[in-house]
Amino acid sequence: MSYGDNSVSSASLQCAYELFIRDGDIKLIRELGRILKKGGKVVICPLYMRTDYSGFSGPSYYFKKEYHAVGAKVYLAHRNTLDVPFSRSYDVKRLKERVLDTAKANQLDFNLYVLRNGKEIGPNVYCHFVLEIMKE
Repeated sequence: MSYGDNSVSSASLQCAYELFIRDGDIKLIRELGRILKKGGKVVICPLYMRTDYSGFSGPSYYFKKEYHAVGAKVYLAHRNTLDVPFSRSYDVKRLKERVLDTAKANQLDFNLYVLRNGKEIGPNVYCHFVLEIMKE
């Protein structure tokens, strides 16, 4: 990123982080460690989680493995979804290894929130997890 060291106070990603291909998710966390000011914060919403480390690829990208995350089970997205290269969902192990451990190694702290009452907000709320990353 072209931002200077310790220059960003806040940022958010909505329906974006899951689309970072290959190791883009790890690279972003490293960059956040560099660019966030002390007391800075980033919110990732939603953070997609499943019981298996996986992702969906649209029909044009399903056989193009250069877009897929190494070690992830890849599902073909049905035709009613966007034709995206890869949309990642973490299992607990990969979230810890790829995101949370990387955050800690880059002097970042985090909170993981579970939204249990999304349907009370509205019938189309599909956010179940929110990740808050802070530089203390």
